Amino acid sequence: MKIFVITMMTMSLLTGIAIAQNWAMVPGVASDIAVGEDGIVWIVGSESRGYLAFHWDDGAWVKAPRSHWLRIDAGADGSVYAINRKNQIFSWKNGDWKAMAGEATDIAVGLDGSVFIIGSENKGHRIYKWNNGSWIDFPGSNYKRVAVDPSGNPHVVTQDEKIFRWRDGAWQPMVGKATDIAVGAEGELYIIGNATKGNGVFRWEVDSWKKLPGNDFRNLSIGPDGTVWATKGENGKINRFK
Repeated sequence: MKIFVITMMTMSLLTGIAIAQNWAMVPGVASDIAVGEDGIVWIVGSESRGYLAFHWDDGAWVKAPRSHWLRIDAGADGSVYAINRKNQIFSWKNGDWKAMAGEATDIAVGLDGSVFIIGSENKGHRIYKWNNGSWIDFPGSNYKRVAVDPSGNPHVVTQDEKIFRWRDGAWQPMVGKATDIAVGAEGELYIIGNATKGNGVFRWEVDSWKKLPGNDFRNLSIGPDGTVWATKGENGKINRFK
């Protein structure tokens, strides 16, 4: 079902260090957003729309079956994974959602096909990787958000907003604090800073975080061409930065 036709409205640059050209606001609202390697954008809609999942197709948002989704991510081969508000995990296969084992509060898909989740609260919010039909846990607990780089290494944000990346079999701490994290197809790393940083979007540049224009962002994903997609404000307005 076609929902609405999209148009792009260019927004003026706000304060910050611009490392791309501009933000553009996209009609519609979302509570989560993901972009696959094929460039298809997926969103979880707002509460008023029953937390439905939509994907962008031929100039319109197209509704996927079922509702009450929480988190969503897309992979390299058109694969899509989502978590509903009961923390159940699903993969998108042949036009419908297929249930997977386990429970999760966040999910991420790498270009190499690796799938990571953050387990539910009763599992200590641990990190797990899908491996031959079961979830294999990683060290540590108390995680909140996860992203995966092109080599299949997870990057995480903890419940207390600390940032870590997996290197050489161990978690490596990074400077700063964040509320969400995303990795692009070329390994470019982005976060949404915490409230003391205005919930701005930042990109990792060698050894420090460089801020993009704007504040009050909530969810983040990076397209295959490096475009940054984000939801903004309590209403979840959809924006892109290129």
